[in-house]
Amino acid sequence: MKKEQNTSMEIKRAVVPFIKEEGDVSNDAGTFSGYGSVFNNVDLGGDIVLGGAFTKSLAGWREKGELPAMYGFHNSNNPIGDWLLMEEDSKGLRVKGELWVKGNKRIEQAVVAHNIMKGTGPKGLSIGYYAKEWEDIEFNGGMVRQLKEIELLEVSVVGFAMNPKAQVEAVKSSKLLTKRDIEKVLRDAGLSKKQSMAFIATGYSALERDAGEKGEGNQSDSDVDFSDVISRLQKLSNRIS
Repeated sequence: MKKEQNTSMEIKRAVVPFIKEEGDVSNDAGTFSGYGSVFNNVDLGGDIVLGGAFTKSLAGWREKGELPAMYGFHNSNNPIGDWLLMEEDSKGLRVKGELWVKGNKRIEQAVVAHNIMKGTGPKGLSIGYYAKEWEDIEFNGGMVRQLKEIELLEVSVVGFAMNPKAQVEAVKSSKLLTKRDIEKVLRDAGLSKKQSMAFIATGYSALERDAGEKGEGNQSDSDVDFSDVISRLQKLSNRIS
């Protein structure tokens, strides 16, 4: 039986069975991607979301130049980031977002959500929506609801979830070298403590300036093989990425 328009907001969660970190791009800290909903499988609430269910809703958001809100646990008083991309593909509702974990936007609730995503406990994405059009059908001896059109209101980061096949695919976090890490590499490569601290403060130009100042440094300082310095820094960065 076909039904249309449900005026009560519903919540549908999508489980995240694993998190795979990728890269180490400091200006991408807090970004993640995955699926807010997966098509054509029965979730734990007895619903099947069909391909194309979000088409009209996403078109409406695009017309407004906006995307649905990102909340923590469906709490409208707890916005924790921005959605950067939402689109349907053959698998489901693909999303990419950025948690507010850096700079002037940093808030504690977003940091908590980021830690949940990187942790080993249950975590997921969940949509808040109106069911616009659906049909009740028989499936495996029972009745399920086929959702044909969904008005998407928000997508939240949650703990437990309802759809076992959806997942967050990647989370990026900031892992910056500390001053102590860099100083150790520079000293191991042959720089003096003074040169190491100058390099950390203002970069390679400080070493050139220091080498040209009379009475400063020594011959071994000016003969340092900087290719070795760069190589050591790169190896250290790769090791902690």
